[in-house]
Amino acid sequence: MKSKFIRLIELLIIVLFLSFFFSCKEKEDEKEKENEDTKYYTPELIDAIHQVDVDNDEVSPYIVIKGLPYDEETIDYSIIVFLNFPKNYQGDVLTKRYYNYLQCDYYTSNESTIYYHNFDHLPDDGGHLSNAFNIAPRYNTKDYLTKISFNLKYEYELENKIEKEIIFNENIFSFDESKFSDIISKAVEEENRYSFDVIITKNEDEDFNRYKLIINLDSENVTGHYDIQTWIECGERIIPFVGYYHYRVGNGDIMSVSDEKVNVNENVSAIYYMVRFYDSNGNITDTYYQKRID
Repeated sequence: MKSKFIRLIELLIIVLFLSFFFSCKEKEDEKEKENEDTKYYTPELIDAIHQVDVDNDEVSPYIVIKGLPYDEETIDYSIIVFLNFPKNYQGDVLTKRYYNYLQCDYYTSNESTIYYHNFDHLPDDGGHLSNAFNIAPRYNTKDYLTKISFNLKYEYELENKIEKEIIFNENIFSFDESKFSDIISKAVEEENRYSFDVIITKNEDEDFNRYKLIINLDSENVTGHYDIQTWIECGERIIPFVGYYHYRVGNGDIMSVSDEKVNVNENVSAIYYMVRFYDSNGNITDTYYQKRID
């Protein structure tokens, strides 16, 4: 027969096990309820205007939109937001900086289709190191993107904690064939304010070409920002290719980081560039350029 001491130990183990089990179950139920509460959460639409002067020594976010032909009717889109946190601010190292909230609403030509993306981070979840977000990794649509609205709330500490918010929207350019001509492209080359190029490569075993964009911007402009859109001509279709929006002058020239892959069967014959520059006084300058691809 078991001694009273052994039976007492066994009883204690059972009590501890049940206590642990119900504690875990309670936490699991709380987490499930939290997920259920946020599952149907829909943030309010961002109410913003297009900000002309984006010069900022702290954070200068910009948006990169990539479009590729998916089939005869559909475009394959991706959207990336670069927060562009600086390494220092006014000579002081930014410590404990992180975003509290990031929302990006994007609209298509079908006005009833509105997509929400909401990220809500806490100080201890590692979000303070994030610099870029792939808002839409890849999605297919028959409708072109027409507008993006952006809202970022972030904070950092110098002597005291400082909280700030950046909010703006960007209208996505649509293609207008009447704006492009060989005469305009030649004039752009002669002015030498901008230069446009594309490097095309292909490995033997691949069924796609690799495109790397190079855009040298006007170095004389010291304030303001650019909105830039490119398109590619594929047979009889003009497809939105790569766009940069809310791109600060201080960010410098552009060379696409990754190769944009387009199937060789698309028969890309030209690439079109549109650059819109907003200076700090609100003046707008548009530049158009087209480059034939042999």
